[in-house]
Amino acid sequence: MPIISQFLDQFSSENTRRAYGTDLRHFFQELGMMNESSPKFTHIETRHIESYLESLQDSDLSTATVRRRMAATRRFFDWLVEEGHVSSNPCRSASLSVETPDRTDATVLSKEELQSILSATDDDSPPGVRDRALILLILYGALRRSEVAPLDVDDIRPLGRHWVIDLPRHAQTTGGYVKIPDQAADAVQQLVDIYGEGSGPLWRSFSNRNWGKRMSADAIYKRVRNLGREAGLESVNIQMLRRSALRLASKSGASLGQIRDHARLDRESSAIEYVDEEDATSRLRSTAADFLEISV
Repeated sequence: MPIISQFLDQFSSENTRRAYGTDLRHFFQELGMMNESSPKFTHIETRHIESYLESLQDSDLSTATVRRRMAATRRFFDWLVEEGHVSSNPCRSASLSVETPDRTDATVLSKEELQSILSATDDDSPPGVRDRALILLILYGALRRSEVAPLDVDDIRPLGRHWVIDLPRHAQTTGGYVKIPDQAADAVQQLVDIYGEGSGPLWRSFSNRNWGKRMSADAIYKRVRNLGREAGLESVNIQMLRRSALRLASKSGASLGQIRDHARLDRESSAIEYVDEEDATSRLRSTAADFLEISV
C-alpha cells in the first residue's frame, strides 16, 4: 500500500519504520484492505478500531505489543488528518485505552461455569446446535477469536483415528491443526446435517435478514457473550473460554509442554498464565533434579 510508505518516510529511524510498517500492514490485513491500491479511509470508524483492539486483546500478544500496534494506527490516522485525507481520527476515543489484562482467577471460569454455558445451548433448534458446536470447538481446540471466525465445514476432518481442526493461517498463528474429541466432532456433524452440505462457512446466521451467510467475528464475539449472560455470567469472551479450558486441562494433569503445544504458543509466550499456580508448584516437588546426585 503506497500510502503506508509515504507515512513511514517521515521517520529517520529504520527500526521505527520497520515496526510501524509491520503494525500497519497487520491492521489493514485485519480489515481486509491490504490489497486495495486506494483504500477508503473515510469508511473506517471507531467501531472498526474497537473491533481491531478486541482482536488484539483476545490474542496472546503482550500488552506492550498491543499498545505499540494501537499507537502506530493512531499515529497513522493523525497523519491522514494532517494530510487532509480524513477529517477526524477514529482512534481518538476513550473506549480505545489499552489496559493491562487482568490475570486473576476472575478471568478463569470453573468447570461448572463452563457446563452452565453449554447448558445455555442445550436445545435442538438450528441456533442451539450451532452454538453448542461453537462453544465445544473453542474449549476443546483452545481457539483464539482469530481462529474461530474463518472456519469452514471441511476444516473439521478426521486424521487417522482422531478428529482435528485445520487452523487458518493468520497474523497470530501459523496454521497447522489441533486435536479435538469425538464429542466436539459429533456436534459439528449435527450442524452440518442442518446445513445439508459439506462445505462452506461453519458458522452461519439463522436470522431472517442474513440467513445462511457467514457470521462475522463481531457476531460470534457477541453470541459468546450473550451465551455467558444466559448462563448468569458477565463479560464472557472467547479468550476467557480459551484460558479456562487450558487451566482445566492443567488441573487435570496436562503438562506445561502439552499446554504450550495445544495453545500454539511460540517461544516468546508463556504457558504459565494457563496453569494453576498450586498445580505448577506441586510439580516442582518431584523433578529430574531430585534424581541427580553430584558431590560438591
